[in-house]
Amino acid sequence: MEIVAQTDSLVISKNFDVLLTRFLTVSFDESIKQFIYQIGMDLVNCEVYDTLGLIPSSRKGDIITIDLRRITVKNQKINLKFKILLQPSWEQIGDIYHISWLAKDLFEIKLSDPVFYRISGFAKVGVNPQNNRIVIASKNLSAKFTDHISKNRGIIIAMSKKQKPKYYTSVNLTFKNDQPIGEISNLKIVTPQSDRYKVVKLHKITGTSQIPQIEKDDQGNYYLQFDTITTQEKTLEIEVVSEISLTHLVVPYDYTDLGTMQMLSQAVSRSKGGVYFTSNVEGAFELYHPTIQKYAQAAKQKNSVFDAHRLLFELANRELEYQISSGRRSSTWAIENKIGDCSEFSYLLVALHRAAGIPSRIVEGSVIDGDRLQGHGWVEFLSPTLGWIQCDPTWGLPLGTSPLHIRFVNHSSGSSPNYISFKSGHGVKLDWEFRLLD
Repeated sequence: MEIVAQTDSLVISKNFDVLLTRFLTVSFDESIKQFIYQIGMDLVNCEVYDTLGLIPSSRKGDIITIDLRRITVKNQKINLKFKILLQPSWEQIGDIYHISWLAKDLFEIKLSDPVFYRISGFAKVGVNPQNNRIVIASKNLSAKFTDHISKNRGIIIAMSKKQKPKYYTSVNLTFKNDQPIGEISNLKIVTPQSDRYKVVKLHKITGTSQIPQIEKDDQGNYYLQFDTITTQEKTLEIEVVSEISLTHLVVPYDYTDLGTMQMLSQAVSRSKGGVYFTSNVEGAFELYHPTIQKYAQAAKQKNSVFDAHRLLFELANRELEYQISSGRRSSTWAIENKIGDCSEFSYLLVALHRAAGIPSRIVEGSVIDGDRLQGHGWVEFLSPTLGWIQCDPTWGLPLGTSPLHIRFVNHSSGSSPNYISFKSGHGVKLDWEFRLLD
């Protein structure tokens, strides 16, 4: 059996069942009356139709035995429609339920009655994708995929039964010394930051009764600033818990509303002190490599910021094969070696943006990986109409991030700001970690 064509459509109900409608065109190298087709997913029920209506089939596990109306001839194409009821295993983060779905041939997703949802595309790690999928969420809670995509790409679907779904993260600090610690002063802690999709607020602090001040650095990052903390213990543990709420955004923004390149150029020319981050940074965002200049010049010819960004995004997402590396390497190294992890993907895209005159910077944070947080980096670029827009070239997210992304800091220089800093007496050491709370 040869699968000539396949198209999938999903309908997700408010109790999170999934109805998969699969349109399949198959041909056979011999005459047959019956054949076996394996779905490859856990299913509750399956019905099979041809162009005339329902046809007999039987199921054992995910294997469907199908009786055709008549014996086929060699190489004859048969069009079939499968209606498959699935009960997939949703993962839960606080109030949010999400699944990852292999997006091979996926055409449409419809959500019947969720309170909240978000659909995001991502590239399977280790695969060099050939194209990018753009997801458009329409007002009737439907998402259609308008671009061709490689078979190894996937999506993330997230939803909740609550109007404002939320979850909690914490940063745990453990100060240690061989002697009584004494004083810890000028303690600064970065916590998750609000953005277009998530609202973050301080939930609770344990280990100290102090109420911290909120300070902002020259990169626009917010820190909790504590006064001097005094203890005669040899160990001091402080935990800061943040509440993260996801906003109800059916349509994050209109692709046509990112402004024009001319508007962006005018905004950059009026800026002072490098506010819009378009400069070259040696060892990080190197703008003058021939390949980067070539694509930057092509992007400058585009009218809309979105079209220019998409051209550059596709290069960064397509050219590199994911490979974890130690340290961070420049955009030049990435484009010449064609490998890298999130640092190289992001540094390359920032260099491409800046060379084309699009202000761009790095975002550092975490992504939720099961029950833990995994460090990750992505990119923000500037729209003259909507401000800073996040994207993730490593995951293949051209506009916005997934519900699993948590932003901590951004930087324009290639050097990450300190997540935590403090002053103390001699010998005090600090162990710290960010955690996802149950």
